[in-house]
Amino acid sequence: MRQDSATLTDFEAQECLQLAKDTSTSITVVITEDCTPQDEEEPFDIDGYDNQTLKPLAQARFLHQTAVQNDWLQPFHEDIYCGSTSLGAFVRNAGGSYCQTTNDYTVLRAVDALTPGAALTFSSRLVSMLMQWVCFDQKEINISYRPAIAVVDTIDDITTGKVVLPAGTTQCLCRQEHFILVWGASSDDVLEQASDLQIWLLRVGRDYVSHRSMTLESPMSIHRLEYFDDVETPIQTEQRHKAKLEPRDARL
Repeated sequence: MRQDSATLTDFEAQECLQLAKDTSTSITVVITEDCTPQDEEEPFDIDGYDNQTLKPLAQARFLHQTAVQNDWLQPFHEDIYCGSTSLGAFVRNAGGSYCQTTNDYTVLRAVDALTPGAALTFSSRLVSMLMQWVCFDQKEINISYRPAIAVVDTIDDITTGKVVLPAGTTQCLCRQEHFILVWGASSDDVLEQASDLQIWLLRVGRDYVSHRSMTLESPMSIHRLEYFDDVETPIQTEQRHKAKLEPRDARL
């Protein structure tokens, strides 16, 4: 498997902390409802909407644009064969089929096999960074505060049943597709998971830049992301290591 060879610099890690600003984003999406694709080019403003009251089609668009604004749908930039067409959101309707914002039926079949209320393909540079640490034979990534992230070679393994995911699993890293599939009972559940996943990846990125071991504590709320008081900066880490190397008399 070819992995992202780019490493995350200190500047890029700090840049990752600047999540979506209050901007209105116009997106072009391909919506399919009851397996009937149709193209729409219409800006969708999520401000002022209560996601619970939206119909499945609108919820899918809501979930998609929220992901776009938070940089959760970034295509793998080094893979010329895998663009953004496989990335998107899925929301189950009353008939059991899915309203989706991607025309990739490979992903749709996997989502249909899992039968969640909603799903999202989570893809970013932080996922590329995480893949550098995943061993070729690793089956899961353990996190202390939630069920482990499953790891599969390709999303087809979910569709065909080649890989049986453990009970309670709601996130799966797909190596070939280079994204983490996140699913849950509702679009709000998926958004909450994606927010927690982003914060955990940012923590891992901080540790990666400062050359420390991975931090697996429970993440803080997305609304308090800018503080990060309990995670030291790379400069603080460097100062701490220098202090250990200095003679004790020099520090007095």
